[in-house]
Amino acid sequence: MSHDTVIEVRDLVTSFADGSCVHNGLDFTVYRNEVIAIVGGSGAGKTTLLREILLLQKVTSGSIQIFGQNILQADGNVLKKLRQRWGMMFQSGALFSGLTVLENVAFPLSEFTHLSKADIHELAYFKLQLAQFPAKSALKYPAELSGGMIKRAAVARALATDPELLFLDEPTAGLDPKTASGLDALVLELKSTLGLTIVMVTHDLDTLWTATDRVAFLGEQKVLANKPMAELVKDSHPLIQDYFANERSKRAKVA
Repeated sequence: MSHDTVIEVRDLVTSFADGSCVHNGLDFTVYRNEVIAIVGGSGAGKTTLLREILLLQKVTSGSIQIFGQNILQADGNVLKKLRQRWGMMFQSGALFSGLTVLENVAFPLSEFTHLSKADIHELAYFKLQLAQFPAKSALKYPAELSGGMIKRAAVARALATDPELLFLDEPTAGLDPKTASGLDALVLELKSTLGLTIVMVTHDLDTLWTATDRVAFLGEQKVLANKPMAELVKDSHPLIQDYFANERSKRAKVA
């Protein structure tokens, strides 16, 4: 594992009690300071792979290394430190409904640091600013927010502990085109200004074209291709051709 490799998944197998197998010999690599998306047809195991990397789901066999550590063999203390080096934005936002936005962002800081309450609040406001969340809405509750604002609040919380690695699950799902474009721009800005490595699962073709360095296509229980979007849409594999069939014709001039 080179110093530029942040995530290295090798020979991953994921089987279930009913005998089904979603991953069989899957390899997946993420390099430092890149934005990489995971795509594929329904049932290809995109979210499953993300959950396994996040240690939210067990694997059958294989290895997953993050920052040079095999997370499947690491002890609790190592995993605790590793978890503080990544942040996660869930598709629904997963904000605590009984806490204000500011309190939601402050929560990880309260859990993982020994900062004063005043310093935590100051940092929480700063993280909201990084996520381009309006400060005037920081004391609102999640139920009072629009979909786009929920996403930005969730990004701010994911950034709370200064992670090096950011995971995004369907960051633009359910958003109107303008708001979704704003989220894409935010992803690129976070990569540029904070030097983040970003891994996302998305079905948004505009996001794939505008906000990614590479796209990993899952199919046949493996990663069939992992390359820039302009190259991926030209890949000859039938599953990839079928997935991007309409998109290829629309984007022919771009590609």
